[in-house]
Amino acid sequence: MAQINIKVDDQLKDDVSKIFAEMGIDLTSGIKIYLKKVQQTKKIPFELTSATAKADNHPNNLNQLLLALAGGSSEQSGIGGSMLKTFEQRDTKDDKH
Repeated sequence: MAQINIKVDDQLKDDVSKIFAEMGIDLTSGIKIYLKKVQQTKKIPFELTSATAKADNHPNNLNQLLLALAGGSSEQSGIGGSMLKTFEQRDTKDDKH
C-alpha cells in the first residue's frame, strides 16, 4: 500500500477533519474517497476557475486547459492548438511594445 505525505495548513486540517467526523469518516477516508472519485471519473470532481479569468479566448479553468492540451475539441488540434496561437499572438504584441 502506498503512502502519501502532504503538508496543509493546521486550520484546514482541523476544519476538514471536523467536517468528515460529522459525516462519520476520518480524514484519511475522506481523502481516499476523493482520490477514488478522480480515478473513476478521470477528472477533478468540481470545476476549477481562476478569480482573474477573462471572458476571452484564454481557458478559464483547468478542465478547459487540459482539454486544449489534449486536442479534445474540434477547434483545437495538436498539443495546445489554439492556446499556442493565442500565446504567440500575445508574444508578438509584446515584442512590438
